[in-house]
Amino acid sequence: MASNKINLSAGVQSNLLTLQRTVKLINTVQTRLSTGLKVNSAIDDANAFFTARALTNRADDLSSLKENIDLSISTLQAAIAGIEAITELVEQAKGLANTAKATGDTAERSLLAVQFNALLVQINNLDAGQPRGRFQRGRQQRHHDHGSRLHDREYGPRHRCGGEQLCQHWRCQ
Repeated sequence: MASNKINLSAGVQSNLLTLQRTVKLINTVQTRLSTGLKVNSAIDDANAFFTARALTNRADDLSSLKENIDLSISTLQAAIAGIEAITELVEQAKGLANTAKATGDTAERSLLAVQFNALLVQINNLDAGQPRGRFQRGRQQRHHDHGSRLHDREYGPRHRCGGEQLCQHWRCQ
């Protein structure tokens, strides 16, 4: 039987081993360049690999928290803008109510009442579709118990919501 061994001199064997190590290092460098990681697996350096993994997980957690904070900030900014818009409309409504209180002319009062109701509609439109918290307005509904003790205790016996009309008070809803 023929032998498939190749006899190499010591110098050639040394050069061959050096080339093999060089190829291995080139592959390692190419892997690092393609992944961007100095240590790609626990086999390379277990301590550095698991430390890097823990730090990467921590960075991901912090990134997620930052995104949540950014979302909260934008939500609060939108809420502040909404509150400012509603406050402006409420101030306009207060001015209309004071004007109506000061005038004795019923025609002017009815005109002011129409304007006041238009402002209430605008306020409701600003409020529509917003997330609800503890003091939610809920759905508007017709109330037939405006003379009830609870309603009278809350707003007084002279409070008028309009009877068959929709009551605009959040507690009535």
